[in-house]
Amino acid sequence: MKKHILPTLLALVLSLSAQAQSCLPEGITFYTQAEVDQFPALYPGCTAIGGDVYMRPPGVVNLDSLIGLISIGGDLIIDANLVSLRGLDSLTSIGGSLLMHYTSVPDMSGLNKLQSIQGKTCG
Repeated sequence: MKKHILPTLLALVLSLSAQAQSCLPEGITFYTQAEVDQFPALYPGCTAIGGDVYMRPPGVVNLDSLIGLISIGGDLIIDANLVSLRGLDSLTSIGGSLLMHYTSVPDMSGLNKLQSIQGKTCG
């Protein structure tokens, strides 16, 4: 029986670590749509950004490539002309604040799974 416990425990630990692979402890700023689009290729498996995530104008128009992002350790600052928050559909927590400026987002439907925001929310 002991022989089966260790492999099972190891598999559980590996699957949990794969679910929330942390990256970018200092955060990331996206200036262009190409940077957003390249995120999965440049940071494969990254589901938890340690620092702030900042969307700068005028280049970012959609967040589709961020679909695997589960948590942000710092602030999420959206200062871009977005029309949808689609792409943040997997996001469950923001460790800092959610700040939105100069955006045309009609609703928060892309944040349906968001369970916690530790800081303030301003829109």
